Amino acid sequence: MNAYLFLTWLVICNLFLVKLKNKKLLLLCVVVPMFLSLATQVNIGTDYFAYVHSFLYPNINEYEIGYYLLNVILRKLTNNPRILFVTVSLIQTILLYKIIKILYIKKIINNIPLFIFCISTNTLYILMFNGIRSSIAVLFFTYALLLYYLLNDKKKAILMLIVGALFHKSIIVVVILIIFLKKIFLDKIHKKIVLLIFSVGAVILNAINTVPKLALFAFNNLPENFPYKYYLISEHMQPYVRGFGVATYLFIMVYLFSIYFYKKSKDTIFLYNIGVFGIITILFFNDIPIFKRFIDYFCIMESLLRYRLLKGTLKKSWMYISIFIFIFYLSTTIITIMRMVEYNNTYIIENIEKILPINDSKKDFKEILYKEEK
Repeated sequence: MNAYLFLTWLVICNLFLVKLKNKKLLLLCVVVPMFLSLATQVNIGTDYFAYVHSFLYPNINEYEIGYYLLNVILRKLTNNPRILFVTVSLIQTILLYKIIKILYIKKIINNIPLFIFCISTNTLYILMFNGIRSSIAVLFFTYALLLYYLLNDKKKAILMLIVGALFHKSIIVVVILIIFLKKIFLDKIHKKIVLLIFSVGAVILNAINTVPKLALFAFNNLPENFPYKYYLISEHMQPYVRGFGVATYLFIMVYLFSIYFYKKSKDTIFLYNIGVFGIITILFFNDIPIFKRFIDYFCIMESLLRYRLLKGTLKKSWMYISIFIFIFYLSTTIITIMRMVEYNNTYIIENIEKILPINDSKKDFKEILYKEEK
């Protein structure tokens, strides 16, 4: 319910509070309700109960050292798992506040509620519920990029990356990927037609099931003792949804349309290119779980293109397109949240003892499960 209330408030902010002159107050008017919706979450996200479990029984072998220590410290203060969600939500929203503040100061965005709408209807808001460790790493990564490239604060940027890695080590792989792509793609101004060709090519490769086929080929040709070999044929290498439905085609069209608003500016081209790279990888991997964790790192830069798309279509002649895209983003986000809650109430609760190591000694966790189910 809290997530739906926040999305409703976000729509109200876009309709009535955009012209508020005090931009710091405007940003707080949006970020504080977001914090409340995250801090008071109940049963949103497939990992919700896993996080409750990690708080009650911290295990250094299961999580990165930063997240483990956070649980240990909070556990000494109280036995109530709510403190974990409140603390994590505070970290998430403070980082997001700093990111948006930099983007506004550097005049990359000027409509704060609209940009937060773009972020919230992208993967980030749902990730803040569904993958709290990943979302913290994504926010530290994005904050570090802005510090490095927009504020030229390299020491602080490196520190932020180190802190982010303490919550999710996947950030290391993404940093290596960005360094590799920097000279061959990210630093260059590209023609829009070239980016569209790459994007359409990604869609075609996706449609013919390229990634799962390559994974199966690799599985059949790798040595038996190759690390993580069986991941290649696991459910983690298969798309969440098989085939293309109407919503998928609409998303593809909107993604391709957003490239039209690609901004060719030397100062910010690096960020926009990361956004475009994010779009291409989304179109190519199509929700394959093992890759989605890495794609999430580009979601805020991809939101810059969403933001420019919505701003660019707010003109009178394109108004209906803007309204359609706005409603489409909002409705798909609401549907995703509804499906996550439904999934938790059915599969997760019914199979929780198979998913997590629970025994009779862990009565406090079983009591939480009972309350949530009620």
